[in-house]
Amino acid sequence: MFQLYIQYLPRSFQFSVYNTGCYVSHVCTSIFLYADDIVLLAPSVSSLQKLLSACEEELYFLDMRINDKKSVCIRFGNRHDVCCAPVTTCSGGALRWVDTCRYLGIYFVSARSFKCTLEPARSKFYKSFNAIFGKVG
Repeated sequence: MFQLYIQYLPRSFQFSVYNTGCYVSHVCTSIFLYADDIVLLAPSVSSLQKLLSACEEELYFLDMRINDKKSVCIRFGNRHDVCCAPVTTCSGGALRWVDTCRYLGIYFVSARSFKCTLEPARSKFYKSFNAIFGKVG
């Protein structure tokens, strides 16, 4: 049922933020949706603020809100370690800037280039394996 509500968000969102987000061959790649998770990609902090505002505006019509306590921002590129201006929601909450974040089980790491780590998944695998192996012998 949730998919029925959210299915038009990328298209309407794309037209409201034209030339603000990231594009690959004239295709908007600023928003990725999976179930109730949303990823916004922007080339700058000010563009990210515009994208977030446009996304919140579209979600408002669906009577949905962005949870600013669970939402975070992460930065990739040459200036990944520079302190950034806060990105705020329409309710006044500020999103935290983090060095790592998790999306669909993959941990993204703030770095000069796009980087992700599988270390937490590997650690959980070895813990589970050792627990089973300890019982089996």
